[in-house]
Amino acid sequence: MVARAIGELKLRTKAHNIIVNLQQGWSDGTINHDLVSEFFARTADNFNSRSSAPHVTDDQILIDIRNAVWDDANRFQRRGPTCSASASQIVIFKSYGDLKRLREEITDPSSRRSFESLTGAPFDVVSDTTCAAIARFFNAPDRQKDNLYINPIIDGRAPARFIVWSTRLEELGGLSVSIEPSNALATRFRDKLALSHIVPHMPVFAFISIMSHDELVAQGTHAAYRPTVFDGIDCFFFKHRRDKNYADDNWGRTADFEKIRIGNGAELDGGPEAVSQALPIAENFRCVYVGRPTTEVLFHDDHFTQLQLDAIGMTLDQIATLLQTNFP
Repeated sequence: MVARAIGELKLRTKAHNIIVNLQQGWSDGTINHDLVSEFFARTADNFNSRSSAPHVTDDQILIDIRNAVWDDANRFQRRGPTCSASASQIVIFKSYGDLKRLREEITDPSSRRSFESLTGAPFDVVSDTTCAAIARFFNAPDRQKDNLYINPIIDGRAPARFIVWSTRLEELGGLSVSIEPSNALATRFRDKLALSHIVPHMPVFAFISIMSHDELVAQGTHAAYRPTVFDGIDCFFFKHRRDKNYADDNWGRTADFEKIRIGNGAELDGGPEAVSQALPIAENFRCVYVGRPTTEVLFHDDHFTQLQLDAIGMTLDQIATLLQTNFP
């Protein structure tokens, strides 16, 4: 079972990072041993269900890997340590494409028509003026939007709101609710937080919390956890390992694209990151249009995986053997 799962993961370059992060999270005790075993079992079952199908593609295998987690997201996700206290406000970044998906949840016909008119154009055509209006749409008081969450409901197995990823405002110099759009800042934030789905010229928005992280936790609406590989199962640039010692801080650390591009893997840390349940936007966040990244991500996920392997001094085969030994 484990050998089958690991064997299929090893055959797919885009899954190599999952193997590395599984080993890292399990070895430092962040991920429960039984949860890893269950993941391997579910993954193997999903693979076996395709065993008689001809020409199984890498993309289909990746879907099987993700569904091993997403079929029971409450079991696998938000299972890392609770993030330590912080007086900083939190920030959640969304692309233009991410926000367009929220239109299905706007129930008031007039508000929905307004939002659709703002988000009807392709991302590379929509103007900065319209993007600023989109941010104002989320900030305007409107009882019809009181239940509009920062993540849409995902239909499928069961209606659910998947996790959201946040960082701390204190780490993002230049970002505020009064920021003027800046492509340079949008590029830097995209790279610092490894937001690989945000391509050049795609508008970037930031939802900045009104209250601090600690205040959100105290009122019982927010619980943030250090991300694990199961939270980032679809993120090719997720990194469990933290390359520095952060005193009194157990938040995760993103990868920094700039460090990946020029570094040797010894230090890849970007900004702090946490995962939590989705929160309503009203009374919790202010939206700001940040700008558009201007550069491409000029490396591949296999390069990123190799940098991580170099940093820990292990090969992929050694990690695979270690996992098979400990998860018979």
